[in-house]
Amino acid sequence: MGSAPTKPIESTGEPGEASPVEPLAIYLHVPFCGQRCAYCHFEIKVFHPSSGPGLRDAFVRRYVAGLAREIETYAPRFRDREVGSLFFGGGTPSRLDLDVLAKILECVKRRFDVREDAEISIEVNPEDGTRDYLNGLRALGFTRLSFGVQTFDDRGLRAIGRPHDGAGALRVLGETPAFPHGVSVDLMLGLPFQNRETLERDLNHIEALALGHLSVYMLETDLPTPLDKTGRDYPMPDADAQAESYEHLCVRLAQMGLVQYEISNFARDGLRCRHNSVYWRCGDYLGLGPAAHGRTGLEYRANHARLGDWFAAVEAHGLGVAQTERWSPERLRRERLVQGFRLNEGVPASWISPEDRAQLSRCETYGLVWCRDGRCGLTAKGRLLGNEVFQIFVARDE
Repeated sequence: MGSAPTKPIESTGEPGEASPVEPLAIYLHVPFCGQRCAYCHFEIKVFHPSSGPGLRDAFVRRYVAGLAREIETYAPRFRDREVGSLFFGGGTPSRLDLDVLAKILECVKRRFDVREDAEISIEVNPEDGTRDYLNGLRALGFTRLSFGVQTFDDRGLRAIGRPHDGAGALRVLGETPAFPHGVSVDLMLGLPFQNRETLERDLNHIEALALGHLSVYMLETDLPTPLDKTGRDYPMPDADAQAESYEHLCVRLAQMGLVQYEISNFARDGLRCRHNSVYWRCGDYLGLGPAAHGRTGLEYRANHARLGDWFAAVEAHGLGVAQTERWSPERLRRERLVQGFRLNEGVPASWISPEDRAQLSRCETYGLVWCRDGRCGLTAKGRLLGNEVFQIFVARDE
């Protein structure tokens, strides 16, 4: 398998036009989990041990049949497009047995033209990462793993309801075999009990593991989750502390050779996530499974989030789509600007209209934006206040 390109792939068209020559990306959503984490607000199906294997297997069989129906329905529309990446996200994809994942992969590859060097990623929880399971993923053709670690601090892990502990995550990561497109870890900022000391310990572990990719997310606290209630009982870092942690993290990761290429993502040379880069460059992608969404050309589709509603729609119509929108070229142009500004490389200045450029100049004055050599992007300060800049490009009523 080839490695991910080290140079960004520029769009071949104008920002308001679709570019059908680029490879297609496919996202497959797996809604199953072993428990609900305290910060989770998504529609998931939790398999408790008391559920029994019979009920679990029945849901999984119906889910796989539904994915197959969506794949069969979409495939004829994209027979002339190569697929450059597959991403199994969730939920917890590693709740699926290897034979189930093999069936899904076989179905996709039978109906779509998946490139030989395609990036095939799967999200894995540390508690699922046995040596046999990880070796099995590699044997199936997965080329990239993304581990949902969040932190190695046990107090923080218990507070957010994660089933693994720090030592277990370190053991699994230390034993994980090499994958062609690398291994990534998710960390979260803003967790209960998190402070500079616990963050520094997490970063020391990341450095010792010599990981190729890291994704960093801020804990969302304005959503209805169990943590909204229990978090009041824990010491929580405030917004200023989170900002300082993010700035410190960016410096430390750069010292490790993990180069920031997007607001939340850092990678060694050649190990940027191809699949997510399709989103940030507004390439075409299909979303399969409950709660998945996709956009190809100017057509945006969102699937039913509730598993039962998705089952019913797929079985009746071949697709689980709940909402379809036809975007205007102007809407796509603005979306490309919002997503492109997330990347450290920014966007071509030629994509920015005179009206937007006038507003962007004010952001330059406040040190949020840089414009040079025909491109514009966010400064380090701007990455902390990105929403202030994105509002300039948010699609307006047309």
